[in-house]
Amino acid sequence: MSSTCPECSAALPENGSCQGYLHELLFLEAQVPDAPGAEPHFLAVASFNLQHPSSFLPSVLMGLRGTVADVLAGRATIDDARRRARHGASGATRVRRRADTILSKRDQDMLRAWPTAWR
Repeated sequence: MSSTCPECSAALPENGSCQGYLHELLFLEAQVPDAPGAEPHFLAVASFNLQHPSSFLPSVLMGLRGTVADVLAGRATIDDARRRARHGASGATRVRRRADTILSKRDQDMLRAWPTAWR
């Protein structure tokens, strides 16, 4: 291992990235006949996004975090998660952060407190 991810602190191989790991995982997932389906896929992608928050607006991260917690606790289904995502991204609502996005002090503080080390 030659470096660590600045967002999640994972050890990375030379020329490797967390996004590369995610793509490998999704490729493997697609190879499994009769795989369990939507819930493991949702949890994999959502967990990656929560561990790599720089691409998303803080309000989106908080909504995703709540949805993951609800799915894991059995309070929400994958259909519920899809509905929440559609509602949260409806119309001209932005979910991704651009390089020129100006965040409020509250959002900056929230992102500073966001976990950067994961078990």
